[in-house]
Amino acid sequence: MKQFRHNFTLLEILVAVAVLVIMMGFLFQFVISAQRVWAASTARNYMTDQANVVFQMMAEDFSQMVTVTEDENPDSVMGWLCEPAPNDANPDPLDRLFFFVGDRDDADGAYYGVMYFYNHDSTSDDFGKLYRVRTKDPAWEKVGKTSTPDGYDDFDLPYETVEDCAAEYGGTADDYVVAENITEFTVQASGPTGRTTLPKFFRITMKVTIPEDLANVAKGDQTLDRTFSRVFFQNTGK
Repeated sequence: MKQFRHNFTLLEILVAVAVLVIMMGFLFQFVISAQRVWAASTARNYMTDQANVVFQMMAEDFSQMVTVTEDENPDSVMGWLCEPAPNDANPDPLDRLFFFVGDRDDADGAYYGVMYFYNHDSTSDDFGKLYRVRTKDPAWEKVGKTSTPDGYDDFDLPYETVEDCAAEYGGTADDYVVAENITEFTVQASGPTGRTTLPKFFRITMKVTIPEDLANVAKGDQTLDRTFSRVFFQNTGK
């Protein structure tokens, strides 16, 4: 008995190839969509993490914020300082924010300084970085009802740049980076700076964008930045 062998015709091969190409196209689109969803989710997490790090750190610092009053040191009262002025309705991007914090281990005996810098120069390679510096040693030592200054004799912002802090405390400016990819960062507060009464509140507003490598994936209709805002109330503000 003869056995007949069926060979594929050219038409059948073309149809099979066309079906395969269509299936590969659907699979490719699925992979691209999944990649964009992953990138968008990663981007949202990244932006939220950056904001949470900043807010948690500032909440900790603000909770320890203190001022040096006239009773403590009649020769030189010290409050807190901010550039630009934080009580504007539409503040400009932050340059520097400086205030004193009480040491947890010796709250009655030591004041340390905390300073935040924000680089809002869009032409700079370090644009979008937020820096935080805490003095290594107490900025003020209190003994009884008197205070002996260890620095900042003339109450002014003690450092012009974060590079100055790095030169004083060691390392490089990048060692003090708190967050990156911040395209806007503003500080609002009740009352003018320099006062020896704590402000009633601080309002921090920041816009975070995502790194360029994620932006190249999560493109299209995806939002590539988010704005976060938080108010920190000071219990002792007057």
